[in-house]
Amino acid sequence: MQPPKFRMRIACFILGSLLPVLQSFTQAEHDPARDTLIVETLLRLGRTDVQDNKKLRSAVLRHLDANEGTERYLDLIRKFRIRDRNAKLVELTLKGAGPLSVNALKILLDRKAVKPLEEVFLGREEEKKAALIRQLGFANTDAARAMIAGFVTDKNYSTSFRSAAAEALASTPKGQHQILDLVKKKKLPDDLQFAVANLLLTSTDANVQKEASRHLKLPQTLDNKPIPPLAELVEMGGDSANGKKVFHTICIACHKVGDVGIEFGPGLAEIGNKLAKDGLYSSILDPSAAISHGFEGYILNMKDDNIAMGYVISETNDTLALKMTGGITSAFKKADIKSKKKMELSLMPANLQMAMKRQDLIDLVEFLTTLKK
Repeated sequence: MQPPKFRMRIACFILGSLLPVLQSFTQAEHDPARDTLIVETLLRLGRTDVQDNKKLRSAVLRHLDANEGTERYLDLIRKFRIRDRNAKLVELTLKGAGPLSVNALKILLDRKAVKPLEEVFLGREEEKKAALIRQLGFANTDAARAMIAGFVTDKNYSTSFRSAAAEALASTPKGQHQILDLVKKKKLPDDLQFAVANLLLTSTDANVQKEASRHLKLPQTLDNKPIPPLAELVEMGGDSANGKKVFHTICIACHKVGDVGIEFGPGLAEIGNKLAKDGLYSSILDPSAAISHGFEGYILNMKDDNIAMGYVISETNDTLALKMTGGITSAFKKADIKSKKKMELSLMPANLQMAMKRQDLIDLVEFLTTLKK
C-alpha cells in the first residue's frame, strides 16, 4: 500500500492534468455542474489565484454568485480572495443578526475594507446605520470595537445613534472597559450618561460595576430616591390606576390619548403595543436616546431676532410650518428665516422623573403598558 503523501502527489498530478480540460469546458455553454467541478478542482490543487486566467475566474465567479447568501459564498470569497463583492458583503451584513451576517462583516474588517461601511454611516438611512452598529458589536473584534468607539464620542451623530453605539460596544467585556475608560477620563458626552450608566452598572463584571459606580449615577426622583437600573425597574409592578392620574398631571401637556391631552409629541393611544417596559422607561428617562421619526426638533433664528422651536410639519419653496409647544402650528416665510438648525436633543424635557416620586414613575409606566390597540 502506497504512503499517504505519495497518494496525495498522485492525486494532485491527476487533478493538475485536468486543468487544460477544465479550461476547455469554459469555452462551451455555461453549465453550473461544470463550474462546480472547476472550483472544486482548483480548491483541491490549492490554486486560488485565478486573476491571470479569465476563463477560470469567470467560472469561479459564476459558481460564487450561484451560492450567494450562504456560508459557502463567504468561504469562496475568502479562499479566492475576491475583492469585487464588497457591496454584496455589506448587504449580507445588514440583512440580520445571524452568523452569516456577522461573518460577512468580519471579511470586510479583516481586509480593512472600511470604505463601504463608512458610506452606510455617512448616508441618511438611520435604520441601516443602527443595524450596522449592532453588527459591529456582534463581530467582537478589535477593529470593530475601534470603529464603534469613534462613534460614541462623535457629536456629529445623533444622541440615539451614539447610544446605540455605546450599547454595541458594551456588548463585549473589552468594550465595557473601553467605555469605562472614556468615563474615567471624562470624555463621555453628557447626553450618554444615562445610557452608559445603565450599561455599566448592570455589567456581569463586578469590577466594572464597582468602578462605574464611582463615576456614574442614575437620576433621582422627586422624593430623592435613586432610580435603579432598567433591568430592575422592569421587574417592579405598578398601580395603573394611579399611573393614569400621573399621566393626566404630567404628560397631557404634550401627549394625547383619545380625546385627552394636547397633540404636540407622539400620540400614545397604542404605545403599549409599540414599546415594552424597558423602552417606555428609556423614553421617559432618556428621551434624546430614541427620538421618534418626524419629531426631530428644529430651531429657527429669524431675521428680526425672534426664535421659533418645534417640529417641521410641512415645507414649500416659500414657507416652513412648525408645530410648537401647546400644539400650535405656525407658518414662517423662508425669506424671514436667517437660519434653521436641527436640535441635538429631544424636545421632550430631560429629568422629567424629578417631577414625580419613584413609585409614581413606576405606576405611570404600568399605565402606559395598558394603552393598546
